[in-house]
Amino acid sequence: MASSYEDYVKALKGFFFSLAKKAVLDKITASIPWLVSAPALPLVNFLLDKVIGIIIDNAEVSLFFKFVDTRVGNQAQGFEEAITKLSTATPEQREQAENEAIEAYRAFLKLNNI
Repeated sequence: MASSYEDYVKALKGFFFSLAKKAVLDKITASIPWLVSAPALPLVNFLLDKVIGIIIDNAEVSLFFKFVDTRVGNQAQGFEEAITKLSTATPEQREQAENEAIEAYRAFLKLNNI
């Protein structure tokens, strides 16, 4: 079973690969039309697949850090909100606010399930 991170990266890589290849082929078609003619097109496609694949695979590290940064930012925000709620809780609300703060803290620390 794929993790949410793997699904996220696979979807983004597929999207950026198609987008980049289309953009480059459009530029080549406009600038150097003979490169997309029948004899040269298989070689151009092969080279584009390799180059864009390398670029996107190297970008995966950046996507990973962005994913972690976003997740940690969201978890930290949830934890901060839970602590604020706890600090302003009435005695009747205190137990529920403590439980929410504990769950928010666990979510903040749980980076191994991204």
